[in-house]
Amino acid sequence: MNRYIVLAAALAAAGLVAACGSDSSGSLGNGEPGGYGQGTGTGTGNGNGTGTGNGNGNGNNNTGSAPPPTSGPGATTGAAHQYFDANVYPSLETTCGGCHNGGADGAPKFMVASDATKTYSNLDARGDIIVDASTSQLLKQGAHDSNKAPALTPDQVTKINTWLTTEAMERVGMAAPVNVLSKIGTCLDQTKFNAIGFDKLLTTQRKTENANNCTGCNQAPCRTCHTGGDGGYYNAMGSGLDQTTFAKTQTAPFISKYIGLNGTTPVPSNAIMTKSQATQTGAPYSHPMFTLSATQQTALDAFVTDAITKYTNKQCGQ
Repeated sequence: MNRYIVLAAALAAAGLVAACGSDSSGSLGNGEPGGYGQGTGTGTGNGNGTGTGNGNGNGNNNTGSAPPPTSGPGATTGAAHQYFDANVYPSLETTCGGCHNGGADGAPKFMVASDATKTYSNLDARGDIIVDASTSQLLKQGAHDSNKAPALTPDQVTKINTWLTTEAMERVGMAAPVNVLSKIGTCLDQTKFNAIGFDKLLTTQRKTENANNCTGCNQAPCRTCHTGGDGGYYNAMGSGLDQTTFAKTQTAPFISKYIGLNGTTPVPSNAIMTKSQATQTGAPYSHPMFTLSATQQTALDAFVTDAITKYTNKQCGQ
C-alpha cells in the first residue's frame, strides 16, 4: 500500500527543552497551513476573516480555504472522508481537541470543536496528502508537549490505519495530490521566493527564556535548525547551501509549507504564517518565536498566489 498516496495527518512534534528542533506546538501541527474559513481575521491578504482565500487573520486560526470538493478526493461523500468523520475525528477529539481546538500552550488550531468536516479540510489544506502511510507523522507522533499530550492508543492507531488505507484506495487512478504538488512545484518563481527575505527572518527571545539555555531562540536565522529539513521545513538561506533552499521548496514534503490542497485543487497552506502565530504563545524553549514582517508576508502571499494562478491556467506542464 506504500505506493499509494494517502493523507498523512501529522499532529505535533514533542517539545524538547533547550533543543533547536523542539516544538510544543507540533510537527504536522507546526502551527501550519490554513484550512476551512473561520474566525475574524484582521490582517492583510486575500479572504480575511470568514472569506475564502489566504485569510491572514490575527490569532492562531486556520483560515481561508474553500469547503470540501463535491466529488473526488476530499469530498464528504467519499468513504475515506466519512470514515474519518465517524471514527477518526471523534477519537482524536477526545485526546487532541483540548489543545488543538483552541491553541492551548501554543498548539496549532487545526481541529474544530464538534466539526469533523472542517477539521478534515484543515488537514487537507496543510498539504499532507502527499505521503504514504509508512511516513505518516500522525502514526509516529508519540507523546509530546513535554508529555502533557498523550501518544495514540492502539485503538486510535487501528482507526487511523484504516482511514489512511481507504484514502489510498480512493486515489488509485485519480489525479494523485502528490502529482498536483509536483506539477505546481515547477511553477514556483525563484525571484519571488528570494523576495520574501527568509535569510533576514530571525527568532526573538521570549521574556521567559534565557538565551544561554536554548539553541536558536535569540536573533537566530532559520538555517540554524532547518538546513536538514527539520519539521518538514527546509531553509538554508544565507548559508553556503543557499541555492538548495529553493530547489527543496519545489518538492514534497517541503512545498506543503507554502501550498496545500482542497481535494486535488491547490490552495495556500499558510504554514509559515500560522507557525509564527503558534510560536507567539508557545511554551518557553519550545519552537523559537519568530514574526513575519508585513513586507515578508506580502511577498510570501505573492509567491504562493503566483504559483497557484499558473497551475490554474495550466502553465505548469499539466
